[in-house]
Amino acid sequence: MAWCVSYYDLSGWQIAGAVIGVAWMSVLPLVPAAHELYHARGAIGRTVARYSQICFLDPMRMEAHVVGHHLDVATTSDTDTAERGKTLYNFAPSAVKLSTIQEQMIECDALEKRGFGRWSIRHKLWRAI
Repeated sequence: MAWCVSYYDLSGWQIAGAVIGVAWMSVLPLVPAAHELYHARGAIGRTVARYSQICFLDPMRMEAHVVGHHLDVATTSDTDTAERGKTLYNFAPSAVKLSTIQEQMIECDALEKRGFGRWSIRHKLWRAI
């Protein structure tokens, strides 16, 4: 892609399309691998899962998946299960928004239970950033 961008005279739309295409192709192999590593028993596997999520801008997905989805699967509380009849295009944006909110709430609640501030420096989001 970098060679094409430097060699050809591409429009802004073509460059944007190339960036989106390359980004999507990098997400495809990472998502299933990271998902399986969410369930790893060892710290190394979970760490690899967490930091591979940074590539597609969702470094806290593990919390929403393991703590939220696994407990609430196929219920109205599950942010990862689409309602019957909902299309992918309707479901995906709301799922990203709701799971992001859920991720932050799970981590903030866990920090508060341990006696830290909800947005203390120990929050996993700060490590991801």
